Order: sequence, then structure tokens, then C-alpha cells
Amino acid sequence: MAIESKYFTMGPMVVSNVGDPTKYISVQSSSLSPNLAMIVGAGSGSLFNKQMYVAGSAPTLSFTSNMIRYVLETLCESGVGTLATGKNLSVWVGMTKYAVARETNGTKIAIGTGSNLACAIPQAITVSNNGMASISVTVIPLGTSSTAPIDITASAALPTGELGSTGVFPGDMQEMWTLGEVKIEDAVVAGVSSVTINFGMNYEVMASGYAWPINAHVLSQTPSISISTTDKSVLMYTGETYGFKAKTANKTVSVTLNSVTSSGERTSTAIVVAVPAGFYTVNDLSLQNGSSGSVQLTVTPLYDNSGGILDLTFPT
Repeated sequence: MAIESKYFTMGPMVVSNVGDPTKYISVQSSSLSPNLAMIVGAGSGSLFNKQMYVAGSAPTLSFTSNMIRYVLETLCESGVGTLATGKNLSVWVGMTKYAVARETNGTKIAIGTGSNLACAIPQAITVSNNGMASISVTVIPLGTSSTAPIDITASAALPTGELGSTGVFPGDMQEMWTLGEVKIEDAVVAGVSSVTINFGMNYEVMASGYAWPINAHVLSQTPSISISTTDKSVLMYTGETYGFKAKTANKTVSVTLNSVTSSGERTSTAIVVAVPAGFYTVNDLSLQNGSSGSVQLTVTPLYDNSGGILDLTFPT
């Protein structure tokens, strides 16, 4: 007799009502935090707490995906955006029915249902040499005056194809990107081992007297790009040098992410993240006898009064 398992694992993440068919997002990890606001109180003259209740909740969903183009172009509207009405995120947690088999039913956690909205905020792109690039995203579920921002269905059928059929990632929805050329002033930086592009989104949620947020918006953006390299020439990218600080006004940086096919072939199809102008600092110079030295360079983009503070170019 099989023993029923109480364990569960991550199921598919889907975006519903954005075109046809429903889009499945390739996700490596996800985390849902309820962020409950608790009120606890003791009675008059009492030594112990006697009352406790939930005053409100500001939930967040965090996930990491390799589908960088789809996430930025569709969910985050090229870096800043908001999920518009009809772009509803549905998150599924697949349940293991038995210890040796995976069940086709799961718990459905729906975000952005009905007239509700959800704000998707890109956090960072991380990529290492010959590794798969990924993007981390925070989704802020929003409610209305009468409906909660999250709807949970304890048992629901998982979408068709969840167990590995070709329907899970139809067509070009399956994306893989790896690190391409990194340039400063059109010169290729050699020996780059990893890059992190932090979007630096500072956002605010507002409840306006309700138990959950009903509005979210971006207040400011202070992005940064961290580059780890063995190329000592990055120490020379400077207009004025004070120790290890390098200040420049018009030095440009570009990071290229090349597409990789399912057979492992690197292609010329690319996403390019460019910084028109920025402030450069060398944060760390590491040296060890018998090993290549490494430099940690941080680029803080500055707004040049045209376009965005980060220029994103997607394949046509």
C-alpha cells in the first residue's frame, strides 16, 4: 500500500489572459511572503497577552526566471512597468500525492484576479561566464476595497502539460541567455567572470485604510552594474582618479546576453543593456600568489536627459 506524502513542490507559474494561449513562465524558484501586520495586546493590569489579530497584509511574490526577455517586455514593461488589467499572474504549487509519484492536482495561488492588479518590479539580472542568465522579480499583489489581493484554491487541476509535455513551454517562450561581450567605451573587457545588473527600483505600496495594498508605484530608480574581471585595464577607465575611485561623465558600458539554443549553440541573437553615462568605482582588487588577480568594478548609471537611465535593446 502506497503511503500518502505530505510534501509538496513547485508547480508551474502561468500568466493568464495575456494573448492566447496562456503563457507558462520558466521559473527556477519562487517565494510567497504574506507580510502580516499583527496587533497583540494585554488586558489592563495583566502580565500576559490576551488579544491578538491580523490588522492587515502586504504580500509579495518573489521569483527567479531565465525568461529575461519575456519578463522585461511583458510583465515589467521594459524595466519599470505594471501588470495592466487582464495580465493576471497565477502561481501554482504542485502537490506530491505519493512519495514516488507526482500528482496532477495542486494548490493554486492566484494573484491579480478579476479587477485586481499586480505590480511586477524587476530586481536584478545575474549571469556568469558560460552560465545561464536569470532575472529576479518581485510581484506586489493589489486588492480592491472589497477583495483580497490573493485567492487560494486548495485543490485544483494543474494546467495541461505540467508533467513535461511540449505544451509547457510553447514556441519561443523557452528562453536561455548567457554572458556575451562586456564593453567600456566600445572596447571589450577581457576575462569577465560574472555580471550583476541591479535595477535599483525603489517602490511604495499604499493601503489607504484597507487591510491590504490597493496601489503601488515606483518612486525612483538607482541602478548599478557589478562586473568581476581579471582585466587590469579597467583600473584605467578614469577621468579623475582618487585612490581606487574612478569618476567619469561620459564613459559608456554595455553588457550583452547571447541567446543559447536547446542544443547548446550560442547565437548572435542578443539582449543588450547599455549605460550611456555613469560613475565608476573599483570596489575590490584581489591578488594571490600563483593565481590571476581580479577586479570588482561597479558602474552607477547617471541620467543623461535622454531615454532611460538604462537602455535595453531586445532582438527584433
